[in-house]
Amino acid sequence: MRQRVTSSGIQSEAEIDWLNRVSGAQIDVRKIDIGYRQSRKLRQFSDALAELLDPGAQKTRSPSEIEEADVWPLLAEGVSDTALGTWLADRIDEVERSVGSLPSIAVFVDGDDFIDPLVNATRTALAERNITIVGCKEGRVVGDASEVRVFDIQHIKGLEFEAVFFIGVDGLARRLKELFPRYLYVGVTRAATYLGVTCEGRLPAILEPLRPQFSDRVDWRS
Repeated sequence: MRQRVTSSGIQSEAEIDWLNRVSGAQIDVRKIDIGYRQSRKLRQFSDALAELLDPGAQKTRSPSEIEEADVWPLLAEGVSDTALGTWLADRIDEVERSVGSLPSIAVFVDGDDFIDPLVNATRTALAERNITIVGCKEGRVVGDASEVRVFDIQHIKGLEFEAVFFIGVDGLARRLKELFPRYLYVGVTRAATYLGVTCEGRLPAILEPLRPQFSDRVDWRS
Protein backbone atom coordinates (compact mmCIF):
# COMPACT_ATOMS: atom_id res chain seq x y z
CA MET A 1 0.00 0.00 0.00
CA ARG A 2 2.99 2.30 0.45
CA GLN A 3 3.39 2.14 -3.33
CA ARG A 4 -0.25 2.96 -4.12
CA VAL A 5 0.04 6.02 -6.36
CA THR A 6 -3.66 6.53 -7.13
CA SER A 7 -6.37 8.24 -5.10
CA SER A 8 -8.76 5.29 -5.57
CA GLY A 9 -8.68 1.70 -4.33
CA ILE A 10 -7.97 0.21 -0.91
CA GLN A 11 -5.95 2.68 1.11
CA SER A 12 -5.40 0.97 4.46
CA GLU A 13 -5.40 -2.38 6.23
CA ALA A 14 -8.48 -1.21 8.15
CA GLU A 15 -10.45 -1.23 4.87
CA ILE A 16 -9.47 -4.87 4.32
CA ASP A 17 -10.71 -5.70 7.82
CA TRP A 18 -14.01 -3.95 7.03
CA LEU A 19 -14.34 -5.89 3.77
CA ASN A 20 -13.81 -9.16 5.61
CA ARG A 21 -16.53 -8.27 8.12
CA VAL A 22 -19.23 -7.09 5.73
CA SER A 23 -18.69 -9.62 2.94
CA GLY A 24 -17.49 -12.68 4.76
CA ALA A 25 -14.31 -12.62 2.67
CA GLN A 26 -11.18 -14.22 4.08
CA ILE A 27 -8.45 -11.89 2.87
CA ASP A 28 -5.24 -12.76 4.68
CA VAL A 29 -2.83 -9.86 5.31
CA ARG A 30 0.86 -10.74 5.57
CA LYS A 31 3.70 -8.34 6.26
CA ILE A 32 6.85 -8.08 4.16
CA ASP A 33 9.79 -7.10 6.36
CA ILE A 34 12.86 -8.02 4.30
CA GLY A 35 14.42 -5.29 2.19
CA TYR A 36 15.97 -7.33 -0.62
CA ARG A 37 16.87 -4.38 -2.81
CA GLN A 38 18.46 -1.77 -0.58
CA SER A 39 21.53 -1.11 1.53
CA ARG A 40 21.15 -0.41 5.24
CA LYS A 41 21.22 3.37 4.90
CA LEU A 42 18.58 3.30 2.16
CA ARG A 43 16.39 0.89 4.11
CA GLN A 44 16.54 3.31 7.03
CA PHE A 45 15.59 6.16 4.72
CA SER A 46 12.71 4.17 3.18
CA ASP A 47 11.47 3.13 6.62
CA ALA A 48 11.50 6.75 7.81
CA LEU A 49 9.50 7.76 4.74
CA ALA A 50 7.09 4.84 5.31
CA GLU A 51 6.56 6.13 8.85
CA LEU A 52 5.34 9.44 7.38
CA LEU A 53 2.89 7.53 5.16
CA ASP A 54 1.76 5.08 7.81
CA PRO A 55 2.69 5.87 11.44
CA GLY A 56 3.81 2.67 13.12
CA ALA A 57 4.78 1.07 9.81
CA GLN A 58 6.82 -2.09 10.07
CA LYS A 59 10.57 -1.65 9.59
CA THR A 60 12.52 -3.72 7.10
CA ARG A 61 15.63 -5.81 7.65
CA SER A 62 18.47 -7.25 5.61
CA PRO A 63 17.93 -10.71 4.06
CA SER A 64 21.28 -11.88 5.48
CA GLU A 65 23.89 -11.05 8.07
CA ILE A 66 26.19 -9.65 5.39
CA GLU A 67 26.58 -5.89 5.74
CA GLU A 68 26.13 -4.00 2.48
CA ALA A 69 27.79 -0.83 1.27
CA ASP A 70 26.74 1.95 3.63
CA VAL A 71 26.30 5.12 1.58
CA TRP A 72 24.34 8.09 2.89
CA PRO A 73 21.62 9.59 0.65
CA LEU A 74 22.45 13.08 -0.61
CA LEU A 75 20.22 16.16 -0.67
CA ALA A 76 20.88 19.14 -2.96
CA GLU A 77 18.70 22.23 -2.40
CA GLY A 78 18.51 25.33 -4.57
CA VAL A 79 19.75 23.63 -7.76
CA SER A 80 18.21 23.95 -11.23
CA ASP A 81 19.20 24.38 -14.87
CA THR A 82 22.99 24.53 -15.35
CA ALA A 83 23.75 24.06 -11.65
CA LEU A 84 21.58 20.96 -11.61
CA GLY A 85 23.31 19.51 -14.66
CA THR A 86 26.74 20.08 -13.10
CA TRP A 87 25.71 18.61 -9.74
CA LEU A 88 24.19 15.54 -11.37
CA ALA A 89 27.19 14.90 -13.64
CA ASP A 90 29.59 15.20 -10.70
CA ARG A 91 27.59 12.73 -8.57
CA ILE A 92 27.33 10.22 -11.43
CA ASP A 93 31.09 10.47 -11.87
CA GLU A 94 31.55 9.75 -8.14
CA VAL A 95 29.34 6.66 -8.37
CA GLU A 96 31.33 5.34 -11.33
CA ARG A 97 34.65 5.94 -9.55
CA SER A 98 33.42 4.29 -6.36
CA VAL A 99 32.04 1.19 -8.08
CA GLY A 100 34.92 0.93 -10.58
CA SER A 101 32.62 0.96 -13.61
CA LEU A 102 29.33 2.59 -14.48
CA PRO A 103 26.52 0.68 -12.72
CA SER A 104 22.81 0.95 -13.57
CA ILE A 105 21.79 4.58 -12.94
CA ALA A 106 18.38 6.21 -13.31
CA VAL A 107 17.21 9.80 -13.03
CA PHE A 108 13.54 10.43 -12.19
CA VAL A 109 11.71 13.62 -13.21
CA ASP A 110 8.13 14.85 -12.91
CA GLY A 111 6.85 14.26 -16.44
CA ASP A 112 8.13 13.56 -19.95
CA ASP A 113 8.43 17.30 -20.61
CA PHE A 114 11.34 17.47 -18.15
CA ILE A 115 13.32 14.63 -19.74
CA ASP A 116 14.90 16.44 -22.71
CA PRO A 117 15.90 19.58 -20.75
CA LEU A 118 17.65 17.45 -18.14
CA VAL A 119 19.40 15.32 -20.75
CA ASN A 120 20.55 18.47 -22.55
CA ALA A 121 21.76 20.09 -19.32
CA THR A 122 23.84 17.04 -18.40
CA ARG A 123 24.96 15.50 -21.70
CA THR A 124 28.08 17.60 -22.34
CA ALA A 125 29.49 17.22 -18.83
CA LEU A 126 28.90 13.47 -18.90
CA ALA A 127 30.34 13.11 -22.41
CA GLU A 128 33.61 14.54 -21.08
CA ARG A 129 33.66 11.52 -18.77
CA ASN A 130 32.66 9.12 -21.58
CA ILE A 131 29.23 8.58 -20.05
CA THR A 132 26.06 8.59 -22.17
CA ILE A 133 22.67 9.81 -20.92
CA VAL A 134 19.40 8.96 -22.69
CA GLY A 135 15.74 9.87 -22.21
CA CYS A 136 13.14 7.13 -21.74
CA LYS A 137 9.86 8.81 -22.67
CA GLU A 138 6.44 7.23 -22.10
CA GLY A 139 7.99 4.58 -19.88
CA ARG A 140 10.03 2.95 -22.64
CA VAL A 141 13.14 1.32 -21.22
CA VAL A 142 15.56 2.29 -23.96
CA GLY A 143 19.32 2.06 -23.81
CA ASP A 144 21.10 -0.32 -21.45
CA ALA A 145 22.89 -0.48 -18.11
CA SER A 146 25.96 1.20 -19.60
CA GLU A 147 23.96 4.44 -20.04
CA VAL A 148 22.35 6.81 -17.57
CA ARG A 149 18.59 6.73 -18.21
CA VAL A 150 16.02 9.43 -17.45
CA PHE A 151 12.41 8.44 -16.65
CA ASP A 152 9.11 10.07 -15.81
CA ILE A 153 8.42 9.06 -12.19
CA GLN A 154 5.02 7.61 -13.07
CA HIS A 155 6.62 4.84 -15.16
CA ILE A 156 9.25 3.37 -12.82
CA LYS A 157 7.43 0.82 -10.65
CA GLY A 158 9.12 -2.57 -10.90
CA LEU A 159 12.48 -1.20 -12.04
CA GLU A 160 15.72 -1.41 -10.05
CA PHE A 161 19.01 0.49 -10.24
CA GLU A 162 22.24 0.71 -8.32
CA ALA A 163 21.89 4.51 -8.17
CA VAL A 164 18.81 6.74 -8.39
CA PHE A 165 18.52 10.51 -8.63
CA PHE A 166 15.11 12.03 -7.86
CA ILE A 167 14.97 15.51 -9.39
CA GLY A 168 12.85 18.47 -8.23
CA VAL A 169 10.92 16.86 -5.39
CA ASP A 170 9.62 20.26 -4.24
CA GLY A 171 7.91 20.79 -7.60
CA LEU A 172 6.38 17.31 -7.43
CA ALA A 173 5.13 18.05 -3.91
CA ARG A 174 3.38 21.22 -5.09
CA ARG A 175 1.72 19.42 -8.00
CA LEU A 176 0.60 16.19 -6.37
CA LYS A 177 0.27 17.12 -2.68
CA GLU A 178 -1.50 14.05 -1.21
CA LEU A 179 0.13 11.41 -3.43
CA PHE A 180 3.58 13.02 -3.50
CA PRO A 181 5.09 11.02 -0.58
CA ARG A 182 3.97 7.77 -2.21
CA TYR A 183 5.59 8.68 -5.52
CA LEU A 184 8.72 9.52 -3.58
CA TYR A 185 8.56 6.17 -1.78
CA VAL A 186 8.27 4.31 -5.08
CA GLY A 187 11.21 6.30 -6.44
CA VAL A 188 13.62 5.86 -3.53
CA THR A 189 12.91 2.13 -3.25
CA ARG A 190 14.19 1.66 -6.82
CA ALA A 191 17.72 2.43 -5.56
CA ALA A 192 20.02 -0.29 -4.24
CA THR A 193 22.91 1.77 -2.86
CA TYR A 194 23.08 5.39 -4.04
CA LEU A 195 20.28 7.96 -3.75
CA GLY A 196 20.40 11.65 -4.64
CA VAL A 197 17.44 14.01 -4.15
CA THR A 198 17.29 17.56 -5.50
CA CYS A 199 15.04 20.59 -4.93
CA GLU A 200 14.84 23.81 -6.89
CA GLY A 201 14.11 25.49 -3.58
CA ARG A 202 14.04 23.74 -0.20
CA LEU A 203 12.98 20.32 0.97
CA PRO A 204 9.15 20.26 1.23
CA ALA A 205 7.90 20.78 4.77
CA ILE A 206 6.27 17.35 4.84
CA LEU A 207 9.74 15.82 4.35
CA GLU A 208 11.58 17.83 7.02
CA PRO A 209 11.49 14.83 9.41
CA LEU A 210 13.67 13.02 6.84
CA ARG A 211 16.44 15.64 6.83
CA PRO A 212 18.56 13.73 9.39
CA GLN A 213 18.48 10.74 7.02
CA PHE A 214 20.55 12.69 4.47
CA SER A 215 24.30 13.13 4.58
CA ASP A 216 25.61 16.48 5.81
CA ARG A 217 27.95 16.40 2.80
CA VAL A 218 27.17 17.58 -0.72
CA ASP A 219 29.02 14.75 -2.45
CA TRP A 220 30.12 11.09 -2.22
CA ARG A 221 33.84 11.79 -2.50
CA SER A 222 35.75 9.83 0.12
